[in-house]
Amino acid sequence: FSVLYPGGRLVDAPLPSWTHRRLWLGSEDRKPAVRGGSTVSVHPLLGQHVCLPEESERHVWQAQVGTAAQPWLADHRVRDLAVLPGAAYCEMALAAAHTVLGESSEVCDIRFEQALLLDERTTLGAWASAASPGAVDFAVETRQEGQQMRHATAVLRAAEDQRPTAYDTATVMSTHPRRVDGVEIRNRLAQCGIQYGPAFT
Repeated sequence: FSVLYPGGRLVDAPLPSWTHRRLWLGSEDRKPAVRGGSTVSVHPLLGQHVCLPEESERHVWQAQVGTAAQPWLADHRVRDLAVLPGAAYCEMALAAAHTVLGESSEVCDIRFEQALLLDERTTLGAWASAASPGAVDFAVETRQEGQQMRHATAVLRAAEDQRPTAYDTATVMSTHPRRVDGVEIRNRLAQCGIQYGPAFT
């Protein structure tokens, strides 16, 4: 085999069928299940998805978000408080659009209504409901002190087959010739109370 597999190495062969040796883990070797864990593949921010059998089709999601559930979120801070980034809502809306309308979909009219201050774990819910043919209303909410708090809304649409007009990058660069270093931008944001940690560099 050294000719066919010059980089190969010898390994122990599988045990014969008559050798009764336990190879699986016993109950004492198993790690305890993580609370809230799931073997189903879910979006890390949207969480579990359910389509409700209502007259107007409605989709709902629920997830745990926070500095313990997603430690990198602690690196996005406003006045030294961890806050869910606006990009997270955009990502959730786009993922919801793909689930409800398919890959050829887009997010329109996204609005940020209330910042979500993050604890270690916060239960976050999202829903999408058909508003008109090809358009779906979307919202992200939490429940705080017994009150429903809406954080962002958007309209999800089936994307048109026609591709959008491409931007002329050279023209855009010539219109805005001044270049600003990233460190300078972060320093300016820090003066306004917005801090970015290593996860956002």
